[in-house]
Amino acid sequence: MISPIMVEILQGEHWGSDAKIFRPERFLDENGKLKFDEHLVPFSVGKRRCLGETLAKIELFQFFSGIMQNFTILPEDPDNLPSEEYIMGVTITPKPFKCILSPRK
Repeated sequence: MISPIMVEILQGEHWGSDAKIFRPERFLDENGKLKFDEHLVPFSVGKRRCLGETLAKIELFQFFSGIMQNFTILPEDPDNLPSEEYIMGVTITPKPFKCILSPRK
């Protein structure tokens, strides 16, 4: 069985010199709508595309927006940010890291 390592496909020079900086606007058009980019394929493509993509996107949006509305997320050590290294397995898992969730006021 041949299975692409999606994390390696999603990383690359296509994103420019600031690829490691969180800039969600790079995925939006001038009207604020999500724009298609052939380099962004987190759910794969073609007949191997994830059947649960729609449900996964809804669940991720609800979870992430709930966290962002209620907390400020800070690194435990601002001088030592988490790396982009990962642990290979059935799924890709980030290496353990610690952060601080401060309730928003």
